[in-house]
Amino acid sequence: YLGRLTKLHRVRLQHFNREQGLSMAVLDELLLLFLARETDARLGAFLNCSLPLASVNPYAETGPVFPEMFVNRVRERKSLQEQSGFAIVYGGRQLGKSAMLQQVKREFHNPANEQFAYLEDIKFVGDPLGGESGPDILWHHLRRGLENMNLLPASTAIKAEKVIQQIREMMRQNPNRRVLILLDEADNFLAADMARQFVIVSKIKALMDETQRRFKVIFAGLHDVQRYIGVPNQPLAQLPDLQVGPLDPQSAIQLIRQPLAALGFRFPNNDNTPLLSILAYTNYHPGLIQLFCQKLLTKMYQERPHELGPYVITKEHVEAIYRQEDVQDG
Repeated sequence: YLGRLTKLHRVRLQHFNREQGLSMAVLDELLLLFLARETDARLGAFLNCSLPLASVNPYAETGPVFPEMFVNRVRERKSLQEQSGFAIVYGGRQLGKSAMLQQVKREFHNPANEQFAYLEDIKFVGDPLGGESGPDILWHHLRRGLENMNLLPASTAIKAEKVIQQIREMMRQNPNRRVLILLDEADNFLAADMARQFVIVSKIKALMDETQRRFKVIFAGLHDVQRYIGVPNQPLAQLPDLQVGPLDPQSAIQLIRQPLAALGFRFPNNDNTPLLSILAYTNYHPGLIQLFCQKLLTKMYQERPHELGPYVITKEHVEAIYRQEDVQDG
């Protein structure tokens, strides 16, 4: 905006953005002059100054998590990307398993460096209640993922032996290539494969070993996955496993405080009760923190302040969110 926004202009802009739900960051002459004095990268300073006037809710009630909203799990993410690292991920719901797999895919996938990552939800593979079944159905999913990354030519072949042969040849011709296949919600598939003495997992494990795990498949699911690991004389017992739990306190606080601060909200200086209440209600589960803060931000945006922020999130705000039926159901 080639002009100078007054304080009144900013209040009106904020009200307009919140009414319309606009994620609009405005650069005026005053902010431009301020940023000209910044000696470091200016993008962060620009957004911290402009986003409090916009209507932005980066918390995801359900579905994918924005990369900026993923905190910690550094050691786990690194190990999942290593050839000898974790290949099985399990844990309860709302603990961030899927979000971590998404982040691993973003970090690992780099075709220019011969690194390819493919993530797929296979919840209905092996599902006895109308899902996809059959001994070769997983190979169809693997082949489709590799085709989508242009690693294999288009084909109708889904037989295990044929797909394995194609993958083996593709990896042999590219000795520096690494492929990471992330299979989320694998519980039904593993249950069905266990009934067949793990015939499919055994072939996947053999293919991984044959390529020195440059071709690596990761299975993720709920706590039931741990049960399969304990079955004797089966391939899953030979793969390193990772149990995903709640966030550590510092990471949980960062997930709450940092995005809210960037949007112009803060907690009382001498009272940690609102922040601690959110941690208590969500039990440090990242998925529940996302749900709670998504509702909290929605409520804060419904208020029409007459002054510019930062705006204080009180205990009353937090308690009002917790009393919402949809929040408690979530």
